[in-house]
Amino acid sequence: MSVEKGEPAGREPAARWEKLTWSDLVDWAGSGSVTRGKGYQKQGYVRELCVSEAGVLLAWVQGRRRYATRVHLDTTKHRRADRIVSRCSCPVGLACKHAVAVLLEYLTAIEKGTEVPEAPEGDERWTVLGPDDASLPDYGEVGDLPHEDGVWEGAGAFPRSGRPKRVTSEDLRSHLESKSPEALVGLIVRFCERHPEIRRALEDDCALAAGRHSQLLRDVRREMLSVTAEDAWWNGWKGEGSLPDYSGLETRLRMLLGHGQADGIVELGREFLERGIDQIERSSDEGETAWAIGKCMKVVGEALMQSGRPAEEKILYAIESMLADDYGLCEGFAIVLDQSWNEAVWSAVADRLRDRLEGEPTAPKKGDDWIGSYRREQLSGWAIEALDKGGRSGEGTRLCVAEAEQFGSYTRAVRRLLQGKDHDGAGRLAKAGLEGTPPLYAGILDELQDLMCEAAEETGDLMLPAAVAADRFFRRPSVAGLREVMERSKKAGCEEVVTNGAMAFLETGRRPDAEREDPSEGGPEDPWPLPPPPEPEEQASRPARRPPGGPHYQVLIDLAIDENRPDDVLKWYDELDAARKRQHGDWRAGPLDSEEAVAEAVASSHPDRAIAIYRQAADYVASKTNTRTYPEAGRLLKRAKRLLEKNGRGGEWATVVEEFRSKHRRKRRLMEVIDGIEGRPIVKKSRK
Repeated sequence: MSVEKGEPAGREPAARWEKLTWSDLVDWAGSGSVTRGKGYQKQGYVRELCVSEAGVLLAWVQGRRRYATRVHLDTTKHRRADRIVSRCSCPVGLACKHAVAVLLEYLTAIEKGTEVPEAPEGDERWTVLGPDDASLPDYGEVGDLPHEDGVWEGAGAFPRSGRPKRVTSEDLRSHLESKSPEALVGLIVRFCERHPEIRRALEDDCALAAGRHSQLLRDVRREMLSVTAEDAWWNGWKGEGSLPDYSGLETRLRMLLGHGQADGIVELGREFLERGIDQIERSSDEGETAWAIGKCMKVVGEALMQSGRPAEEKILYAIESMLADDYGLCEGFAIVLDQSWNEAVWSAVADRLRDRLEGEPTAPKKGDDWIGSYRREQLSGWAIEALDKGGRSGEGTRLCVAEAEQFGSYTRAVRRLLQGKDHDGAGRLAKAGLEGTPPLYAGILDELQDLMCEAAEETGDLMLPAAVAADRFFRRPSVAGLREVMERSKKAGCEEVVTNGAMAFLETGRRPDAEREDPSEGGPEDPWPLPPPPEPEEQASRPARRPPGGPHYQVLIDLAIDENRPDDVLKWYDELDAARKRQHGDWRAGPLDSEEAVAEAVASSHPDRAIAIYRQAADYVASKTNTRTYPEAGRLLKRAKRLLEKNGRGGEWATVVEEFRSKHRRKRRLMEVIDGIEGRPIVKKSRK
């Protein structure tokens, strides 16, 4: 197709793109993908952009790897955002940042009047991306629709629109079978010359066919030593890095496994795991190296299952590997551990693990050396599981309790006692755990309190769970915490007093269970009915805590929203805003946590206030001058616009947006977001 100088290729298809807005792009791909796609386009990652006669954009995009990407418009759809259809060879595949970058590169070309070449018929990117019959526009006569197991023909087999002709696997098989043996050999040799990986696979096959298994095992070990010695790193912002390629090693391991070399692979597996862990600890990527090593270790797991080792040794090999693995590399070993081994096998494994436990250096209690106690807990956990599967659950329970008393693994032991219906024993052990666990481990302490409450409920003590719920609510106030306090105190028969005290706490900041130095401070008329909650001795011996003064406005706002009380929502919102202004003056320290939720809650009853809150929040977000938060400012303004229109005040929007533009005019990226809200096209001026 001829293109006049200064005119983008496919003038008619180009016109379809010129009405797209930033809002269309965000609705299609999401603000995150749009932001990253803009970065890719600005940094010049879009390469060899071209457009077919039907208006399909085609390009390479340099990301973590080089990806083929195509984008087109489906003009049969009503919404412009729905019209954008893309496909990419990246893992995301659809509506990704690479597709956004390609689209923006094309729109930039339209705006500047830059010529975009026509997509070649034999371009390999059509082959890489494959068909998209459900969404591609009509490309003309291309024959019957392809079967999903087909392959693409090479260059020269494409119609004028760039869509390749399909060749099925059966067609390919018939073609190869029609060739003579000499012709097939010649074809394979040529492939070996062009593709080193095919040559190596055939060389390995020759070695295995000749029975040279030891030679191939040595070659595999050399490759393992080489690839695990590489540095693994990736810079996601620049789209560059160096990642080790484990695909060849995985292929060779599978070939060896297919030729009965399971024992050799298992022997290699220990060294491979050790070196793989070391490489991951040195790496700086996004998990790709661990994922690739894990695929190879899965082959080792399959080999372990097929190996000639006794069942007991297979299980111990798998357990020891998983104990050494902190990166999920040995998940494939579940194929061994999930087998239905008999009790005698598991009993033998349990004895071996208990011997190892006794031979381990004495581990400190949790809090003195977290890593040491964690390793001990993992090993003892496998020993307990082996005892259970070996029909020795009583020994497993005794070992579990002993490990708790000596090394601090309390939560596991308390759970086990609860499962065994030993509620009194569980309560005593949970109390010992609370006394013996340092306050630093707040999560473990909360868990022990929960287990202690579970044991108390089973024995008929309902005051203790209510006391724990109340103490947590006073420490970390929330609507959910208030609901739990009310529910548990109701079961304990003291709901009214406890609820009144909790509400007074929200409005004053004073705990109803705290001892008052001055009786004139006031408080609930009725005495606090709940006992002190169980807690560590170190924490309980401290002087009574006096929580920060002042109302807990945020919780009061959340509660009013939850109970659909818009007047109270605004009451507490205004009081919180006034308190912050007293503290910070006219300068706002930041938006209130619930501003948008407040505006939404009062939109029907107080639309003026809701619009003002949306505008105030948008102003604050924009004032932070952070391009990543600009879409958030635009979204808040869009909420204000919709509310104006809903209340028949759409004419006020022009004034609102002009005031916002005037205040933030220097922020070019923010103005693009506002353009999207107003429906202004991305292409500001097309040079025809």
